[in-house]
Amino acid sequence: MRLYKYCPWNSNKHIKANLKNSILYFQKPELLNDPFDVFPAAQKTKKISVSDDLSAAIIQNVRNNIGVCCFTTDPQNLVMWAHYADKHSGLCLSFDFPDNKNIINPSPNWNNIQRKANISVTPQIVTYAKTRPKMDFYSDSTNFTNFFLTKYEAWKYEQEYRAFIVEDYGEFNYPPAYLTGIIAGCKMADKDLAELRELIKDLSCPVDLFMTIPEHNAFRLDIEKI
Repeated sequence: MRLYKYCPWNSNKHIKANLKNSILYFQKPELLNDPFDVFPAAQKTKKISVSDDLSAAIIQNVRNNIGVCCFTTDPQNLVMWAHYADKHSGLCLSFDFPDNKNIINPSPNWNNIQRKANISVTPQIVTYAKTRPKMDFYSDSTNFTNFFLTKYEAWKYEQEYRAFIVEDYGEFNYPPAYLTGIIAGCKMADKDLAELRELIKDLSCPVDLFMTIPEHNAFRLDIEKI
């Protein structure tokens, strides 16, 4: 499965080290740019009354115990280049992930519960909806995955996939061979592009370098190998 991840270059002090050390960052949902991300509404029922404060506390506890890493299928999206890649001066990473295989190496710090919970950290497609998913506190069949993978329909342009980790967040190593390409934005400065070239030479696996080129007659970015 080929997926992409937009990244800033100059405004992200960790990006160079992350590339050198094959690191993906799984962040808490509260740090994502959508305040409704992984934030289901409480399902109101007549069985037992749960206060709004208690509902919010339970939902927040769920949010505090996962890490999320976001990807996309679209490396040519003008808006995402502007929002997530330093206004076209950053990067878009190209990953070739094997199907149904963990994309990260298990943390040596995980306990048995964390190892079992994260036995299959794989990117899954995000669905887009007009209404928020609801958490039913009295159901034994509550689908937590639905909360992690549902966003408001206005975000549909992102064509997102995401992987999530249970009971943890932060930096995790991925097998270096999964990163197969790096796309530089069309506004990347020459000195930054030269630095990126040198960084790629030192990576442990071959990585192709590309650059976006604005088309002359359309609102579109071409991608050319350089």
